[in-house]
Amino acid sequence: MKIAFLHTLDANIKLFNPYIEAYLPGILVHHYVDESLLKNAMSHGVESVREDVSQAVKKLIENGFNTIICSCSTIGALAEEVNVSSDICVLRVDRPMAEATVGYSKVLILAAVESTFEPSIHLLQQVNKAMDLVIDTELVEGAWAYYAAGNTEGYIKSIKDYLMALSPRFSNEYDVILLAQASMAPALSDIKKESRLPIYSSPELCLQYLQAKL
Repeated sequence: MKIAFLHTLDANIKLFNPYIEAYLPGILVHHYVDESLLKNAMSHGVESVREDVSQAVKKLIENGFNTIICSCSTIGALAEEVNVSSDICVLRVDRPMAEATVGYSKVLILAAVESTFEPSIHLLQQVNKAMDLVIDTELVEGAWAYYAAGNTEGYIKSIKDYLMALSPRFSNEYDVILLAQASMAPALSDIKKESRLPIYSSPELCLQYLQAKL
């Protein structure tokens, strides 16, 4: 298995490396970053970057990688829809997280950018066939401005504060909370143990999935 990550944020390399070291020790993993993919998707719509995403995936395949993980939830569906041969795996990073919701019917998706909601909802509807499935979304207002300015600490703190402030209501209304963007994962470090609800983020679940495929 030759693994490459397709990132739309340079910071995701640092974010994913601890999970890679924990779950894929000794496996050489390549990181490819194209920040224009997310920027253009946010500015002009997800469909506007379909061809660019396809070219990025095909370039990685040409370079010998047979397992490609798209770490961006906004464009993940586009990556999976690229026409590739049967021996190539292209996986959006949030698919294992979505599959972990099977058995739950009331799901809350939290995101820091609105462009993530539509693809995340569509994915959940694909994998979770609960007859009474309810999917709600909430935007962590102002969080992305911190990230865009390079203030990762402020970004994560704003997500933690949001979860802590609304935790009592979430506990009464939902079965599970999803942090839609991989970049939100560090917010779980202090909250997961305190929450009465399961809270999922995509990086660790995705790496657990890859480990099981080795």
